[in-house]
Amino acid sequence: MSIAEKYRPHYTYDEYCQWEGKWELIEGMPFAMSPAPIPAHQVIGGNLYALFKEALKKRQPYDINFLIVQPSGNIRHVNLLGQVYFENEKEVIIAGTVQDITPGELTV
Repeated sequence: MSIAEKYRPHYTYDEYCQWEGKWELIEGMPFAMSPAPIPAHQVIGGNLYALFKEALKKRQPYDINFLIVQPSGNIRHVNLLGQVYFENEKEVIIAGTVQDITPGELTV
């Protein structure tokens, strides 16, 4: 047994049952579970994928504006601005910025 194994915490199923949040217990070791994507996130991700795919096809800089509606009902206006760089007819870098452009949220 290595020193790391000797000193690492080992939790029981009874302890696991008392934890808050989403965890997995594998051989006595706790692992935080990633939250599963909700449909709204999947729609946003799909829309962004389609926009990036179009930018790749056109080989032009992209300037994309979209809205994100948060679970609280707040609406965020977001802008993506960037460029796709190619080498030997293959995209190698997508560089740019993501900026929250929600009106009234900017401070100087």
